[in-house]
Amino acid sequence: MSCSIGELFREGVVLVKGYPGTGKTLLVAKAVSQYNNVAWFTFYETEDRLRKYLTSAGVRSPAHIFGIVSTSPDEAVNFIVEKVLEVKPDAVVVDGVSALTAAGERTCPRGLLPRHF
Repeated sequence: MSCSIGELFREGVVLVKGYPGTGKTLLVAKAVSQYNNVAWFTFYETEDRLRKYLTSAGVRSPAHIFGIVSTSPDEAVNFIVEKVLEVKPDAVVVDGVSALTAAGERTCPRGLLPRHF
C-alpha cells in the first residue's frame, strides 16, 4: 500500500527529521501548499528569506510565517499556541522543533503542546 506525501501529512502530526540541506523544508512546504491557511513557525529563517526560497522553488508560500526569537522553549511554545489560536490554521509547521528541546537534544520532543491540541 502506498500513499502520496500529501496524504501522509493529512493523517496528523508528522515529524520530518534529517541533516541540514537535505530538503526537509521544501518537502514540507510542498505537502502543506494544498492548504490555504498555513501557519509556519521558524527558528532559522526570516519571513522574507523563506518566501523567496519557496517562490524560487515554485512552491506557494504559507499564509502566515512567524520568525521566532525567544529566550526559552516555554516562551516559544506559548507564542506558537497563541498564534495558532489566533489564526486558526488548516496546518501548522514548526521548522526547527529541536529549538524547543534542551540544548543539543536531537530526539523527538514530547509534551510540548497543551493537551487540547
